Amino acid sequence: MISLNLYPSANYRLSGVRNNGVIKNNTEAKNLHNNFYGTSNVYDNLIRFKGLDFRAKIEKEKMPAEVLTTLTDAKTTKNSALSLSKSAYNQAIADYFNLSHEITLIKLQSLNTLNKYNGLFQDVLSFSKVVYSDYMRMFDDGDVILDDGTTRKIIVHSPSSKSFREYDANGRLLREANLDGNRLKIKEGFEVYPDGSKEVLREYNYTNASLMSYRENSRSYLDGSIKRGKNFQFFSGGIPFYYHEGYEQNADGSIKISKGVTYDAQNGVTYRQDCEWASDYTKKIAKEYVIKNGNLVSYQEGYTKHKDRTQEIDRELKCLSKDGKPYEFVKDKTIFPDGGILCNHIVELSSGHIARHYSNVNHSTDGKFSAGEIYSFINAKPVSYFYRHLYDKDGSTFDEKSITYGTDGNIALYSENNESKPDGSSSCDKLIDFKKGQMQKYLFKVFVSDDVAKIEDKIEFNKNGTFSKYFHDIYMNSDGEEDYSILYQR
Repeated sequence: MISLNLYPSANYRLSGVRNNGVIKNNTEAKNLHNNFYGTSNVYDNLIRFKGLDFRAKIEKEKMPAEVLTTLTDAKTTKNSALSLSKSAYNQAIADYFNLSHEITLIKLQSLNTLNKYNGLFQDVLSFSKVVYSDYMRMFDDGDVILDDGTTRKIIVHSPSSKSFREYDANGRLLREANLDGNRLKIKEGFEVYPDGSKEVLREYNYTNASLMSYRENSRSYLDGSIKRGKNFQFFSGGIPFYYHEGYEQNADGSIKISKGVTYDAQNGVTYRQDCEWASDYTKKIAKEYVIKNGNLVSYQEGYTKHKDRTQEIDRELKCLSKDGKPYEFVKDKTIFPDGGILCNHIVELSSGHIARHYSNVNHSTDGKFSAGEIYSFINAKPVSYFYRHLYDKDGSTFDEKSITYGTDGNIALYSENNESKPDGSSSCDKLIDFKKGQMQKYLFKVFVSDDVAKIEDKIEFNKNGTFSKYFHDIYMNSDGEEDYSILYQR
């Protein structure tokens, strides 16, 4: 396999074939050596054998047109690269901190939301204990008539089952309770509306003195639809199960929930906000958090599933359950029924820090992947930038433009139309090596494979960025033999 040094530091001699600086002992090398060094007029022979008039260098100190054209292109490309480098670097830094801030806020909001609902469940449990004691005392008190005209009558159904209803002075039902063995059901506050719908202000259900459910503002309609203001459900022992707020179940089977929290011992806690499940199986969820072991595991915002099974997600964050560190964040994502994905932003994170940022991503089911831009980071600093990146299912890649940054944040390497093939070969139209913002080497039309490397034109520059050498038709084979047809040195 050939090892191509695109930036050789050894001084080139006026020869066509070289191997580690030594002329090869073969016919071509001997002929070239005799023609270049065995005559009295080297430059005349260069004209005859190489086709480029180097006498201009001696006679007029003019740079040959071919060299000047390449040098001009190098300088133009350099300016374009520096401009792109600066804008890409600044954009990368801005995106890094904006995205990091978004992720931090999402995590903070999700954990604050969980703490809020944990506290809400505890408040309901604490209050429910007082309610349970009050109602058990009412059963013990038996029938009563209060001074304000309120009446309560105990009805015994069996030795283990009894109930009561309480009415005000006008005969309006205020509350009712049913005690059946270890189960107690309570309803408080009743309303009947002109449309025939009925509402219960509060409902409690206990088993073994432990609250199993609590509901507020439960309203049922004649068409079978239901609305509930708040609905708390518990496992035995007062362990939270789920909470719904603003629940609506319509006659067509569609469901809406303003806010909801579900507790699962295995999958963690799921919080949802502004959810809709339509009768045609479309689905919308404004926000969803999943928290496990006190850590955020996943977050989704603006989720929609259409009738054709196309899914849209405004924002999505995925974290490691063991430590809560995020590893993927996406924005404006569309998942098609065939599995294809379009996404405006994909962020990959390592140890909780941004490692790569992809924009305008298209990932098709045939294995093709494209991105408008790709930024890579180390320690919050950009290290590489790729523009119009393509990846094919055979493993080949293409980048219209790419930049590598040095540790100082300055551009170190720039390339155009960089292509890599499955057979290991690679090529690019233009390649520039920079040092401290100065162009050091410019390569045009580069091709590298296992056994050969070819460069159409190469220019080397001094440390201050001034012209030094020009090479044309550079060739290197797997034996390390290197050939170039023209060398121009100022």
